[in-house]
Amino acid sequence: MASTLKIDPQRIKVVSPYVGGGFGSKLAVHAETILAAIAARRLARPVKVALTRRQIFHDVGVRPTSTQRIRLAAERDGMLVALGHDATMHTNRHEEFVEASALGTRSFYAAPNRLTRHRLVPLDLLPGEDLRAPGEAPGLLAL
Repeated sequence: MASTLKIDPQRIKVVSPYVGGGFGSKLAVHAETILAAIAARRLARPVKVALTRRQIFHDVGVRPTSTQRIRLAAERDGMLVALGHDATMHTNRHEEFVEASALGTRSFYAAPNRLTRHRLVPLDLLPGEDLRAPGEAPGLLAL
């Protein structure tokens, strides 16, 4: 914020008592924060930002949509010998973000042959970013 507003970082005070755990989409500075600071400067008084739930989904980024493919190979006795997990997800054309959906799959089963891949499809959608659960969560659902 200091860099964008060209002010000393010591002069910035953010008060947000309801931030919760402070994880996910609250990790980064978004447009509403900068706009509130500009408004406070112009008005010479404090400014409070309150977004509706609907506005949040259009302002702070999203969990990338993904298509996932899981492949398993086993011996006749059921012992896994191969495991594959491909995750294809959207990314914003101007701001690349990869969610590690297939990462957890690497450690869940003892198959000697494992392959995990992440592929990105650039689209004109909101940028992806961290949300409530770690990026592995959608992959674990698929697995």
